[in-house]
Amino acid sequence: MVRFDSSILLHQDLDESVSKISNALLTIKYIYEAVAKVVLASSWTIKCNSKVLSEETVAEFLSSVLKLKVLPSQCFYEHQQPNLEKVEEVDIILLENLSNYKQELANNSEFARRLASGIDIFVNDSFSTAHKILASTVGVTQFCYACLAGFYFEECLAKLKTIPECELSPSVAVVGGVNIKDKVKALRVLASKCDGLVFVGMMALQIMHVMGKPVPLYLVEHEGVKEALEIVRYAESRSIHILLPSDFLCKHNHLQMQEKSFLAHNIVDGKFLLF
Repeated sequence: MVRFDSSILLHQDLDESVSKISNALLTIKYIYEAVAKVVLASSWTIKCNSKVLSEETVAEFLSSVLKLKVLPSQCFYEHQQPNLEKVEEVDIILLENLSNYKQELANNSEFARRLASGIDIFVNDSFSTAHKILASTVGVTQFCYACLAGFYFEECLAKLKTIPECELSPSVAVVGGVNIKDKVKALRVLASKCDGLVFVGMMALQIMHVMGKPVPLYLVEHEGVKEALEIVRYAESRSIHILLPSDFLCKHNHLQMQEKSFLAHNIVDGKFLLF
């Protein structure tokens, strides 16, 4: 089973000449060409690609990219367990969207066991979820004979290891994502090495909030205010430039396909979420 990174492989403008994308594809193709039965697992939302949301459209999209026949799991699923005996007529099976299951985020042991049913080797190629404890990245490992990193994961890890050793100047770090409280140590390392920090997405809102800029409270990670303030003060102590977005692309809280751009100081409270 390959836990692939949907933010990479389901991107609307997929450029196979980019190394991280070619390596993500290579992981799947390499295993398939080794005559193994391949099961793909991941989670995806409208953020990845608004045109591929259902399992059927994702399977069709991956089929066109991989040049292999990918079939969604509901064709084989019984009680949330894939029937691997029926994969002979297809090249690859795609499991259901894991973001639909709360057991995924909870790293539920029984859910992980069902995901790993019939799986001998687990390959983690989802670097963007490596910091999370999920059933599809952590839980499944206790039920598989071997657990490996994919080519894309290996590439990202190699690049990550070079950051503390980087002596290029000037250097700038672009930081996004959520849960600033869990990332403060990594941010401090970046702040100690870089000449500038560019904050984007939800991370930018946390920094804006502690810098006294207007941010809707429902978008503030209140448990991470102390850590956000620590990063800002540390950056200021080193005279590091902090750059923030001038606007944000948001989606409607209830109408998922409705998007709107807001100036950074004028995000409508309660109606829109950060895209």
